[in-house]
Amino acid sequence: MKKPVVSVVIPACNEAGNIRELHGRVVAALTGCVDAFEILFVDDGSTDGTDGAVAALHESDKRVGLIQLSRNFGHQSALMAGLDHAKGEAVIAMDADLEHVPELLPELVARWRHGAMVVQTARIYPKTVGRLKRVTSGLFYAAMRKLSSVPLVPGATDFYLLDRKVVEAIKSCRETARFTRGLVSWVGYPRETVTYTSGQRHAGVSKYGLERMLTLGLDAVFAFSVAPIRLCGAAGLMATLIGVCYLLYAAGVRLLGTGAVPGWASLVAVVVFMSGMQLIILWIVGEYIARIAEQTRNRPRYLVHRTLSPAGDMASPPDASPRTGEVP
Repeated sequence: MKKPVVSVVIPACNEAGNIRELHGRVVAALTGCVDAFEILFVDDGSTDGTDGAVAALHESDKRVGLIQLSRNFGHQSALMAGLDHAKGEAVIAMDADLEHVPELLPELVARWRHGAMVVQTARIYPKTVGRLKRVTSGLFYAAMRKLSSVPLVPGATDFYLLDRKVVEAIKSCRETARFTRGLVSWVGYPRETVTYTSGQRHAGVSKYGLERMLTLGLDAVFAFSVAPIRLCGAAGLMATLIGVCYLLYAAGVRLLGTGAVPGWASLVAVVVFMSGMQLIILWIVGEYIARIAEQTRNRPRYLVHRTLSPAGDMASPPDASPRTGEVP
């Protein structure tokens, strides 16, 4: 089987109600846009029959493939599995909930054909999205810009097109605490950004609750920044300076014989403050150590239970260039 021009990688966890709708819209968007494509669904430990829905599509459309993981390994691991198995000259990653709008795919492909090796999308939330989500998203990207040297686009999502060369570069990064959209920015290469308004979920509920969002945010910060450790050092120096100043004050009061003001409350406050600071510093250091421990175990990021590979002749004609009109 010859290579497809474009591979679409779609991690899915309990998204059975969205599979057919998503497939139809992706096919409609790419038909006539590229000569050949494959759609790889990565079933990340679903329990609602997502694998069966994809298998049924595979029977009727051989451009559809399934990578079923042995259990739920998480979105970032499922995305890695898709990138590892994709065969296209370009790979598009998107979610299965239809918030990543399939109708944007022709625009991503057009930007790639004109020379962009990374086409990143930046999401604009509609008014129907709660204020809390919009505010926390803005704070996260602002914090990443301050704490990290990685030029993360505000509103960036795991919805992007990557040239094959970029895919291979990202596949070579096998860290355990993975934040793929950060890696997409870190690897460099010519890039463009396309903004879009987030779509509406077709069926089911979001799998990204507060706990998962916080975990992903921490992975992003600790994977691309040493600023938290440096902040710990700055806090330690500040606490030391305050302690020295207080010691000088106490010595001065004693030497001048003015009498020290009773200070049980202030003493307790200082002890509590310092104890809390020490615990926070210990937590930050522990986060780094935990990630080092995970990395040194060298366990695979995912395990595949079964695959249904795309089949059929999906390749471009031999004389066709996948990047017709590419700017040198």
